[in-house]
Amino acid sequence: MLPTFAQENESIDSEKDIHKPIFISKANSFQSTIALRDMDLPGPKDVDVKQKTIKQKIWGHPVTNPNPKPYGSDPVWQKTEANNYNKAPIQNWEGMTSPFFPPDPSGAVGPNHYVQMINTSYQVFDKEGNSVFGPVDLGSLLGGGNAGDPICMYDKDADRWFLSQFDFNDNIIIAISQTPDPVGEYYLYNFTMDAFPDYPKYAVWQDGYYLTANKFGGTQRNYALERDKMLAGDPNPQIVGFNLPELNEGWFFGVLPTHAASALPAEGTPNYFVYMQDDGWPGVGEDHIKVWEMDIDWDVIGNSTISEPIEIPTSPFNTQFQPFGAGDVEQPGTTQKLDAFSSIVMYMAQYREFSDYSSIVMNFAVDVDENNNDHVGIRWVELRKDNGGDWDLYQEGTWAPDDDHRWVGSIHMDYQGNIGLAYQVSGAETYLSLRYTGRYANDPLGEMTLEEETIVDGTNSQTNASRNGDYSQMTIDPVDDATFWFTGEYFSNNERKTRIASFKIAPAFARDIGVNAVNNPTDGILTDADSVKVTIFNYGVDSVFNFPVSYKVNGGPVVTETFEDTIYSTEIAVYTFMQTADFSTEGADYAIKSYTGLDGDEFNPNDTTNTMVKHLFTTDMGVSNISEPVSASGLGNAENVKVTINNFGGAAQSDFNVYFALNDDEPIEEQFVGELGPGESVDYTFIQTVDLSFLGTYGITAYTSLPADGDLLNDTTYKEVEHFICHPVLNCTFGDGFELFQLGTINNPSGCEPDGFGDFTFLSTELDTGSTNELTVTTGYGDQNVKVWIDFNDNFSFEADEVVVPNFVIAPGSGAGTFSETVNLVIPGSAPLGSHILRAKTNWQEPVPDDACAETTYGETEEYTVIIVEPFVDAINQLNNDIDFTVITLGNGNFEFIISGIDEKVNIEIHNSAGQKVFDEPNVFVSGSLNYKINLSDQAAGLYLVKIGNENFNKTERVNVAD
Repeated sequence: MLPTFAQENESIDSEKDIHKPIFISKANSFQSTIALRDMDLPGPKDVDVKQKTIKQKIWGHPVTNPNPKPYGSDPVWQKTEANNYNKAPIQNWEGMTSPFFPPDPSGAVGPNHYVQMINTSYQVFDKEGNSVFGPVDLGSLLGGGNAGDPICMYDKDADRWFLSQFDFNDNIIIAISQTPDPVGEYYLYNFTMDAFPDYPKYAVWQDGYYLTANKFGGTQRNYALERDKMLAGDPNPQIVGFNLPELNEGWFFGVLPTHAASALPAEGTPNYFVYMQDDGWPGVGEDHIKVWEMDIDWDVIGNSTISEPIEIPTSPFNTQFQPFGAGDVEQPGTTQKLDAFSSIVMYMAQYREFSDYSSIVMNFAVDVDENNNDHVGIRWVELRKDNGGDWDLYQEGTWAPDDDHRWVGSIHMDYQGNIGLAYQVSGAETYLSLRYTGRYANDPLGEMTLEEETIVDGTNSQTNASRNGDYSQMTIDPVDDATFWFTGEYFSNNERKTRIASFKIAPAFARDIGVNAVNNPTDGILTDADSVKVTIFNYGVDSVFNFPVSYKVNGGPVVTETFEDTIYSTEIAVYTFMQTADFSTEGADYAIKSYTGLDGDEFNPNDTTNTMVKHLFTTDMGVSNISEPVSASGLGNAENVKVTINNFGGAAQSDFNVYFALNDDEPIEEQFVGELGPGESVDYTFIQTVDLSFLGTYGITAYTSLPADGDLLNDTTYKEVEHFICHPVLNCTFGDGFELFQLGTINNPSGCEPDGFGDFTFLSTELDTGSTNELTVTTGYGDQNVKVWIDFNDNFSFEADEVVVPNFVIAPGSGAGTFSETVNLVIPGSAPLGSHILRAKTNWQEPVPDDACAETTYGETEEYTVIIVEPFVDAINQLNNDIDFTVITLGNGNFEFIISGIDEKVNIEIHNSAGQKVFDEPNVFVSGSLNYKINLSDQAAGLYLVKIGNENFNKTERVNVAD
């Protein structure tokens, strides 16, 4: 038995600039199974949803560079939608549904089957979507329970299937089919690793199965598995592992081995490992891609090596998002955002050889806008290496054509060099969905040119967690080496669903051409004799020449001319018509239709392009967007107003005025200093701020007002901003949260409140300044974290200095049950007197976030009223308890206060949500009882605190002034 060894300081051959292994071992178990179809295997277990969280991965890197590039928006950001005709999906069916966070869909296509794996099941389909086998538990074949992170590959050269998952005993478990039949017999291998192998990612190569994994604690480890022996059913295949040299330190790495999906490279070709390096991370320098070479000697395993990396400069990129769990990607109708997964090259990194060069394609998520607002796009990269040369950057681009977010992509290249890219999409008005785009090999470099196609649309938002799929997977059909097969996650009917779809970019017909773009004219100041220029694309296999091409404007006469040159397969040609057209009416829109008329064209839907062109007004300015402020809790009295100003006209404009108005206030006028060219836009932040400290909804209007503006309809935009009290949506249905909250005179045995939020502010207790009070909390599920705030400044926001019970844990490590804990709640001696809102939150397994508005997967929020009083004598305390204070809402901003049980003068105060006093009447005499009416209709809509009291007592109620 070859011994296992590991050493932290690997040996380095300085002459060859290479590094030796730090880990060598063999499979620690092996078995040969009977055919899957003959096994009596259980279906997926109905696991308690509370436990359906796959072992947490540690994402993200520490940021040490305070000013990383790019200085502005992503420099290769493709902001416009692609316009080349794209084919709809060929196959498109529902995959397995996962109850787990995350589903981690993986899948591969073979000659006759598609195999999908998710957390924690697998299923075999034929290529029309009919189920052949399953779904069944991962552990039913692989063992190791249902730990997760499954990966499926089809080894085309061997005509075998590769299935894998990890377990939580530091093992990777791999099943290799003994035949091409995915439901036949398997060889089953178990390899014990030198640490927990988190996020394992595999690739097929000529001399091994290559693997990357993250050791917990922040170390990337790269491995090779002895493929030939595993395919032969040898019980003792070797595994060898390395540390990656010159990899910057971080919490989580997303390095990938390169996968040879088609023909395997020649014997002796090293496997290439690739990773991006962000200049915001420690020790990186400029943004770049690193490539390492791993050479394996299976005969003398200790001679295996990994090289120092080569560094390939790229255009600057920003991979930094919010801390993992905070969320980056918007969804409709919820404040819950989804995580974008920074610092990871998404699965797979695909390798392909051509006659005179080799290519690697890869992708990762980046923040595209200049303000670090987490607008997530996909940076895709193609590296090339000429035969005998070194790797270099061939092309790159960032796909983010609109305001939606795109991430968790998977990329592949077909036999012609065409590239397919599939991914998740979500946005403020787009549910989590799956789409794809692509480009032909001869298209302009750095552009995705195919129209975005939809695989499936989501129908609702995921509201109980920020985490969704950690990866997706694209593979290429071994039959034609041209059809892309993709599996990914979307969200529909409140379930984490997966989809399996195929599409093709390569030509499907012999004779097939069309106009795919009108290049001229474009929006501008046009004339009565502008030329019409179009791009013609050959979608077919055959070369074409001498065919008619036509255009017409606004339904006018058709102009037809002959294109005489030859256009070869998947190439383009630009044609300028001899006949000009009239576009001379200022402000007019012109519809241009252009098309080809090739005799025998086998597919007509891509023959035609329709384009709108506008003859711009010379002067035409406007405000198109108000990006700040945004609706939130805790808004203040000095919020910025930020707008986007557009020059819609044909002439540059300089030093012009821009305006905004809050509600019905007088407009604020300021000057934009500088020049804005035709078609350009700029973000402008007003010097004047706005007061949004009252709870309620505010209307903001922003506009320009230039003399001789040609189109007044696009001058103005309007936005409503709401200042609200956050009510986090949490899941307490499994017992997470409060079953008893006991503090002072509050003794509330509650259950799980709707959406995990309980408003118990009608329950109150008095607490002395400077006092220490016992708080007893009972929960229905263990490992429960609890934190408590009191809103001392009454601004309806809970700040760090208002925490009165720091995070504590009830029943660490326990599951379902009834658990209680009593802790001290300390009231500062400086606490302001009167009524304040108390907020208590729970969270399962992790500390309650500092942000009292944060929405975690499990937990509950409850609110109560505490009345801070001086430590008076018992008689005065009894007096306070004997006084009744009731508020009756009369409507239209009118209220009636009923005070009884006292014969004294009282002060009546009303405060807004910012703590500002909006009403004050002192020395109101109460003789036994008093009915006091007040009109607050002149105040902004929102919540207000009404306080009555004197030196002997204090009572507080909350009222809501409606719109």
